[in-house]
Amino acid sequence: MSAVSVIPVSVLSLLLLAPSLQAMDAAGVASHGAVKESRYVSHRVGATAEQMDVMQSVVRTTIPDQIKTVGAALGYLLKPYGYQLDDEDDEPKSLDFYLLLTRPLPESHRTIDPMTLNDALAVLGGDSFEVIINPVLRTVRYRLKSGLQDYVSEADRNRAQAIWLTSVESGIGKAQKAPVPMEVFGYGPVQSGDTLSDIVLQFGMVDLTLDQVLVHAFHTNPDAFAGGNMNHLIVGAYLSIPSFSSEKLSPIEASRVVDKHYRRWLQQVQP
Repeated sequence: MSAVSVIPVSVLSLLLLAPSLQAMDAAGVASHGAVKESRYVSHRVGATAEQMDVMQSVVRTTIPDQIKTVGAALGYLLKPYGYQLDDEDDEPKSLDFYLLLTRPLPESHRTIDPMTLNDALAVLGGDSFEVIINPVLRTVRYRLKSGLQDYVSEADRNRAQAIWLTSVESGIGKAQKAPVPMEVFGYGPVQSGDTLSDIVLQFGMVDLTLDQVLVHAFHTNPDAFAGGNMNHLIVGAYLSIPSFSSEKLSPIEASRVVDKHYRRWLQQVQP
């Protein structure tokens, strides 16, 4: 009598299902936005929300003290994201925009942390102005909200326009954008209670977001952090932060790195 091979039902079921499981995995790329690298590791694919709409980028920054007006603050905020102010319209109805640009920047508006770029623009516009975004030309301007026109005169509008255009032509607007950075910023020793955010705010951030400087400081001082996390500064450590260009790390990518470190830190400190 010949021997008969008996295949367990569970194993036979897996063999029969294998082709369909592979097909489902391939289809899952489209339905779940992920690609499997191995049995247990998968990676998300596709553009992020902030890549598809830059205005949804999460902003964390502090406007430098050298910036005194709302207009200069807007220019500082927009530049890393490829947008600029649309401040060259001479139409009478557009002159209200210059009233906002020349207003003193409120101290409460210096810290933008965290909020989307779109919300940050609304904050800087205040209760009196609404933001107008041109997604094609990537420009931003504001208009006075309905019912508030009676609070300003034509002379106020013309005066504000003259002040703003004069400041731009003379270079004052550009000079206000940020302090001149040191070639190398040093800090130390780190004291108990110090945070990396508090430290890097003393760094001259020229056209940089807070997240960009945080990531740069972490990468250039790996031995100053415990567990490879920027939220775990080592007491007694010294930091050396050389100047760098925003082209080395985009604001969006920097925000991702900061968020990743923050999530890991929460997992460690939460019970």
